[in-house]
Amino acid sequence: MPVVAQLSQGHHVRRIEFLEYAIDRFEREVREALENQARIPPELLNLATPKPGIPADLALPVVRLARARNIAPPSLAQELAAFLDLPPMSLAGRWAASGPFLNFTLHPGHLASTVVSEVALLGTSYGHDDRTSGQTAVVEYSSPNMARRMHVGHVIPSHGVDYGILPKHMHVTSHLSIEELERRYRRAHDPVERTHYQDCPVVTAPTSNLRTARLRLVAATAQSLANGLKLLGIEAPDSM
Repeated sequence: MPVVAQLSQGHHVRRIEFLEYAIDRFEREVREALENQARIPPELLNLATPKPGIPADLALPVVRLARARNIAPPSLAQELAAFLDLPPMSLAGRWAASGPFLNFTLHPGHLASTVVSEVALLGTSYGHDDRTSGQTAVVEYSSPNMARRMHVGHVIPSHGVDYGILPKHMHVTSHLSIEELERRYRRAHDPVERTHYQDCPVVTAPTSNLRTARLRLVAATAQSLANGLKLLGIEAPDSM
C-alpha cells in the first residue's frame, strides 16, 4: 500500500509517496504500539535487527529507556512485553523479553498472506521502491584480494570522488557465471526438492481453499522470479 511522507529539503518540504511492503508495515506497527501504548519517545525508540542466532525479526534495546525511567533493563523489557497489545491481524505474531531486549517475531501466516497479496497487486512493480528517487548512486567494480577480508578500502573511486566521502550502503556481488551457478545448484541438489510435488501438490490439493492458496503462492513466486530476472536483463521462460 502507498504511504505518504514529507521530505525536508532546505526550506522546502516535498510531499512524497512510497510503497510500504510487509516488512515496512511490520516495523511501523511495532513502532506505533511502542509510541502510543508504552509512551516511548521517538528518540529512545531505536528498533534494530536482532543478533545472529536470536529467533526474532525485530528488537528494541531498552538500556537507554531504562536509564531514563530509572529501572533495570531486564525488568523494563518484561513489563513492556506484558503491557503491549497489538491487534489480532498485526504482522507481529509474538513479542517477548530477552535480557535488556524486547524481541518481536513476524506472524508466519499473516506475513505469507500479505506478501502474496502484494505480489498479485503490484505485479512487475513488486520489489521496486522510489524512496531514493532523485538521489545519486555510485556503482564501483572492484578486484579485491580473495585471500584477504573484503573492506571498503578495496573500492577505488574512479571518477574524482573524494576519498573522504564514504558510501552509506554497500552491496557486494559475486562474479559467478550462470554455468557455475547451475553447477553448484545441481551439486547441492536437495532431497526436499525431489519430494515437494508429492508432499505439497498444487492442482490436486485435498481442498479447494488449499488449492487456491497454493496457486496464489505459485503465481507470486513466478512473478517475483520474473521481476528479479528482468533486473539482470533476462527474460523469464513461460514454463519450466
